[in-house]
Amino acid sequence: MKDFLIPLIGSGIVVAYWYICRIRSLAHREKAAGLLTDYFNRHSVSEKDKDDAERFYMMARSWAFMPAMTLVVFPVLLVRALIRRPDRVSSKERLEITDAVMKMYLSRNPITGTICLALFSLAAVMAVFIGLLINRVRAVPSAPSAYMAATRFARPVTWRHHA
Repeated sequence: MKDFLIPLIGSGIVVAYWYICRIRSLAHREKAAGLLTDYFNRHSVSEKDKDDAERFYMMARSWAFMPAMTLVVFPVLLVRALIRRPDRVSSKERLEITDAVMKMYLSRNPITGTICLALFSLAAVMAVFIGLLINRVRAVPSAPSAYMAATRFARPVTWRHHA
């Protein structure tokens, strides 16, 4: 009987935990949906921004959202650190939508979210650090340019010496 009761209690605890997380995330999900609806009704927002916001919301409803973003963050941030193009300023509405969607995901999947956010942060710090190092290495003069600079300064001294 114990062989049946212990797994039953364990699976009951897992199902209860899953159910409680889903119930707690409904308030954040409704808020995110309301913010998205308001965002979609604005005429000043481009269709591309509306599609991006909808795609972000739809992806965040899946448990695999944060693990996938954690795998993607390192190469994306490394490329952005190397290219150094100006950042697009996000509007207040987009930031509110992002906040509500992330709250929805983290309340729905707290264990996966916590682990992935820690790895996400570590990958982001490493990518930015490596990007800064690579940019610094690019700034170091190469051997031919150092030689040319040295000969440029040395040449006037040798000309005066022969004159």
